[in-house]
Amino acid sequence: MSTLQVENLIGPTSGSNANKVIIPSGQTLDASNGFVAPAGHVIQTVKSKWYGYQDTNNTSYVSVDDSLVNITPKYANSQLLLRYSIHYFVRNSQLHGIAPYFYIPSTNNWSVLTSQSTFNEGARVANDSQSSFIMWSTLSFEHLISVPGTGTEQVSFKVYHKSSDGQSVRINDNGPGSSITVQEIAQ
Repeated sequence: MSTLQVENLIGPTSGSNANKVIIPSGQTLDASNGFVAPAGHVIQTVKSKWYGYQDTNNTSYVSVDDSLVNITPKYANSQLLLRYSIHYFVRNSQLHGIAPYFYIPSTNNWSVLTSQSTFNEGARVANDSQSSFIMWSTLSFEHLISVPGTGTEQVSFKVYHKSSDGQSVRINDNGPGSSITVQEIAQ
């Protein structure tokens, strides 16, 4: 075993591998006892999974506190892949707004991740006008975002939901539970 001290590694200046330092397949680069992930590789994964039901009849967004998941990115230039699987209940002619929110300490504020309509939801679940119609289902959606905030501070994610008409809507009702999965992807 030997040690090689190098100040800079520079690839060739011409040819098909110009400006590239190539690490052979099957080999990894250990930088200060930490893995340097190639672009597109998953650096870390965190997940929240919850089963308790959350009712609301509020026509303004309310937090589903059980859905909270936190991640502290390892690299400021990473992307975060967010996957949501939300089990919901809605009845009659309601709209059930389900929106992804995020929090970063530097803003001290929960903010909606996306705004796609005047109902301001990331997903809208509605049923027809049958007076006794009830629907249970699982809604899945995802977002790929740049790391928000300073890039090195903890980021929190959760869902909020609301009713369109003041009647009760529910997340997690007689179902498989809901989850949020966040993966940090190297760039």
